[in-house]
Amino acid sequence: MPENNFQVLFDQAAAKQSNGDLEAVQNLYRELLVRDPLNLEALYCLGVIQLSTGQPGAAVAAFQKALALKPENPAILNNLALAYKGVRNFSSARSSLEQALTLEPGAVRVRFNLANLLRETGHEPEAIEQYLRVIAEDPRDAAAYKNLSLAYLHLGLLTEALRACRSALALQPQQAGLYYNRGLIAMAAGDWIGASLDFLQAQQLDPCSAEACLNLGVVRQKLGDLKQAEFWFKKTLELQPHRAEAFYNLGLLYEQTHDLDKELATQSRALAACPDRIQTWIGALRAFSKTVDWPRLNRLLDRIVAYPFSEKEEDLLSTALYLLHAFPLSDSLLFEKHARWGDFALRKYGRSPADRPFDFRSLKQRSSKIRIGYVSPDFCRHSVGWFFNNLITGHDRERFEIYIYAVTPNQDDLTAAVAQDADAFKTIPEGNTRGFAETIYGDRIQILVDLAGHTRHHRLDVFAARPAPVQVTAFGYPNGTGLATMDYRISDSEAESPSSRMTYREKLVLLSRFFLPLGPLACAPHPMTRSQYGLPATGVVLTSFNRPGKLRPEVLRLWKRILEQCPQASLALGCPHAARSDLQANLLAHFPAPVRSRIFFLERAQNEEEHRARYRLTDLALDSFPYSGTATSYEALFMNVPVITLPGDRHVQRTTYSLLKHLGLEETLARSEQDYVEKVVALIRSPDSLRDLKTKLRDALQKALADRIGYVRELEQAYEIMWRRYQHGQPPREIRFEKNSS
Repeated sequence: MPENNFQVLFDQAAAKQSNGDLEAVQNLYRELLVRDPLNLEALYCLGVIQLSTGQPGAAVAAFQKALALKPENPAILNNLALAYKGVRNFSSARSSLEQALTLEPGAVRVRFNLANLLRETGHEPEAIEQYLRVIAEDPRDAAAYKNLSLAYLHLGLLTEALRACRSALALQPQQAGLYYNRGLIAMAAGDWIGASLDFLQAQQLDPCSAEACLNLGVVRQKLGDLKQAEFWFKKTLELQPHRAEAFYNLGLLYEQTHDLDKELATQSRALAACPDRIQTWIGALRAFSKTVDWPRLNRLLDRIVAYPFSEKEEDLLSTALYLLHAFPLSDSLLFEKHARWGDFALRKYGRSPADRPFDFRSLKQRSSKIRIGYVSPDFCRHSVGWFFNNLITGHDRERFEIYIYAVTPNQDDLTAAVAQDADAFKTIPEGNTRGFAETIYGDRIQILVDLAGHTRHHRLDVFAARPAPVQVTAFGYPNGTGLATMDYRISDSEAESPSSRMTYREKLVLLSRFFLPLGPLACAPHPMTRSQYGLPATGVVLTSFNRPGKLRPEVLRLWKRILEQCPQASLALGCPHAARSDLQANLLAHFPAPVRSRIFFLERAQNEEEHRARYRLTDLALDSFPYSGTATSYEALFMNVPVITLPGDRHVQRTTYSLLKHLGLEETLARSEQDYVEKVVALIRSPDSLRDLKTKLRDALQKALADRIGYVRELEQAYEIMWRRYQHGQPPREIRFEKNSS
């Protein structure tokens, strides 16, 4: 083909490209290559067009052919790297960029692309080095400063991230993305007001920024401004109607405001708008567990269990871990999921080479009091709060110093009581893992104790950074954490089966007493009558106050059998949302029509004192399985209502069993489903046996409450063993206490 004809085709391609007709441009370059397969310019230009139109695989082929014709061309290598990146061949992309820089060390754009690749593939320290070299070549490169700040942010180097972001803003003060990034830095530092201002500035500069709207919702929710949070989440969905993160956060907001109707409606919309997103499945599982829609819940569970969580989704995996305990899953699966989260957390929050290492050598020589730090979001009127209050009031202050780290602003009279008994009480804002870890390290904590596990607002991120030489997880969560940096887990010899050691990364501390510190509970003093709550005046009233997500078909099937065999018995359910018609319909569907008239649903109590006092209206509590009760079981026993339980193998299935076993109430421990039914039926039919059991329960509980200090001393002995082992350079090992050993 004559050369002038080639030039005509190139000119036509250029004209089509200027008009935005990229499909026609590709066709012209293909026509050129049919006539001249080795035309370097056509191969290169075709690759560029394919790369810009989302065809990275085709672009790789075009650039490879071009490179074969001119092997030492930095521009071809640079674009080939971008194409490799598009097909997720990151190693080849890096090799191509490094080769281009070898050929042309001063190629600033190539170095910038290498820095971006390194940052996006988790090599932030190397990325930072490359960004700094770009900036050294061109101090006015705002994009380099912007991405440098993101690399620092991922490493938790917030001061450096903020400095780089400010440099970018000085060069481009009207760029919305820079204010957005500065908002992310403020969020990481726990500066919710600063983050809110920056995200608002970003949104004003770019009103179509769904990211800015979404994060405005998040920070306004953190600040307690729930109306504004709702507005911004809805604004996000106006801009992006299929944005799963907006539905997820909006659902959390409605859960926080106890508006289950809106929470369910939001998750239903999410299932319709973005049915294949992990945020949708987890949000829906959380919402619909409150109405015990088990067929739907089981379908969601299957999806969540099969989902391959990535490191960027570690927060969603943590939420899923908490929700999974309601289902009969295998030990190995739960261990694998927890360990996967632990590995993610260690890479994300563990100390990086850029961090100042925590040096505990001076602590190791310390021979005075052991300083213990307790971390929890629940130092308030919460089950963890009132169990913990029984512990802190008994600690021996001649041997221990107690530091409290309250990680949410939820504070009440119980918070004040805990603070009064502590040597130091600190309210820690959410976020800023690095800053919180530095605070703990600066406080010279020797043993750091987690009281939340994977429950809401936990701070296991800080434990991944290991700011204390010995780290422990205790009550608050019915499993291990999955963290390799968590040394011990507090439990007891009855709450763990022989196979439990295989399901935790932590070494177990097996107390000889129940694993929670027991103490008296407040309840409403005024008398109540069954008629006030619509309960039958006569007959045995069975009860369960466990939350709906624990009322699985397995246990409902047994309750049906009990009611069928005992027409003189009724069942009072005091679970949250019990007054809802959808929850009632879903639960009653497990019972035949003749039995349903004897099932009563108690509306939400006005306060926890009334909630506990209502146990007096009942005769016998039925524990759930495979997810056993804990606080609810203790409340029933404290109100002198015996509990029948059927234990399993995992801790989550043995909490009530352990409590009853330690109280010596062997007759309440079922060995099988049939035995569970028979024990309940026998007590219903024998008022004398039930009365004798209540007498035995009252005496056993009084004895246990009198031994509260014994529990504290045994736990303190465990702390001292942990510390001695650390001082002597010995690794953590299982600690077991036998009866009367402490």
